[in-house]
Amino acid sequence: MTNTKMTNTSSRGFVIAIDALLALLILFSILSLSFDALQRDGRELGMEQQMSLLAYRTGMVLEQSGMASKAVITNSTTSIREFLNGFPSSICASVTVYPTPDTNEAAFIVAKSGCSTLAGEQETYRQGFMVASPPDANMYVSMIQVWVNRT
Repeated sequence: MTNTKMTNTSSRGFVIAIDALLALLILFSILSLSFDALQRDGRELGMEQQMSLLAYRTGMVLEQSGMASKAVITNSTTSIREFLNGFPSSICASVTVYPTPDTNEAAFIVAKSGCSTLAGEQETYRQGFMVASPPDANMYVSMIQVWVNRT
């Protein structure tokens, strides 16, 4: 009777081992397929994040340095264009400033020299900034677009 119980126990262990091996095989298959998919899209995702960060930082620099406000007050976009021209040749950017948040008519548009129009993947960042014009301060909205130069 003792021999019968040992046989049943050992056959159960064998079945559990086959189940465990099958589960591991499925797990490794899913992991390898996932890793392959992530590896393909990883470069594009990384570029998208870098462009988004560049658009955000460009907006911050234009606001905090006063370039955006100065361009609105003096109606001259030279300093913004010089800043954008300092980007690497493979990166293009444009800055559009709107006089109020609820209008579609731009006060001015500045683009990096030598860049084609928006093509392919692009990232956009919008932010508001104040322009002091005594006795008031006016709200403006800047839209920064960044894309990869395909030319």
